[in-house]
Amino acid sequence: MEAQFSLPAGGYLLLVTDDCPFEEGLHIYLLNGRQELVEEDILGCPYTAAIVENVQVAGDNVVTFSFIGDHQVTVYDQPQILGILGRKGRLKVSGISPGPR
Repeated sequence: MEAQFSLPAGGYLLLVTDDCPFEEGLHIYLLNGRQELVEEDILGCPYTAAIVENVQVAGDNVVTFSFIGDHQVTVYDQPQILGILGRKGRLKVSGISPGPR
């Protein structure tokens, strides 16, 4: 587990990496207050270590971090969005691009 956060709207955000050298992925899990899976996303690249650094809370429902070098990633929990069958669409991952130099 790289990081875990309690969310103001209830529930938790988990950042978890695999333990498989050069085939790692970052799993982003959104759990509800009963610790049930609401949504998940996976980031990664073949033959690349999934290194997560500089994890910061950037707002009530926003977490930022560096991933695979200097790629800045922002994860948003959007509790007002129910999505399909009330499960998908709350979690938004953006900014998979190199950060400022």
